[in-house]
Amino acid sequence: GISGQFIDSMTGRFYGLPQGEYVAQLNSSEAQASGLQVGDVITAIDGQQLDSESTLRSAILSKKPGDTVTLQVYRSSTQQSATVELKLSEYSAG
Repeated sequence: GISGQFIDSMTGRFYGLPQGEYVAQLNSSEAQASGLQVGDVITAIDGQQLDSESTLRSAILSKKPGDTVTLQVYRSSTQQSATVELKLSEYSAG
C-alpha cells in the first residue's frame, strides 16, 4: 500500500531523520485511511526495528493480504513518533 525508500543511518543523519522506510507515496485506500502521510518514516513494524530494507520486506512477506501490522512512524513535520495500524492490501505492480 505504500512506495518508499529505505533511509540508512548515514543518510538519516544527513537529513535529520531516523533510520527506516521513507513513505513517498500512499498507493492504497488502506494506506490512506491508516493515518500514514507522505514524508513519514516507518521505524518499526510489529515491534521490530527497521535496521535494513530487508527487515521490512521480510516482515511483509510473512503476512498475507488482509493482515494488520502495527507501524511505528516518525513524522518529520511534527518531529514526533506515532503508532499506526495498517491493513495489508494485495500487491499489484504498475
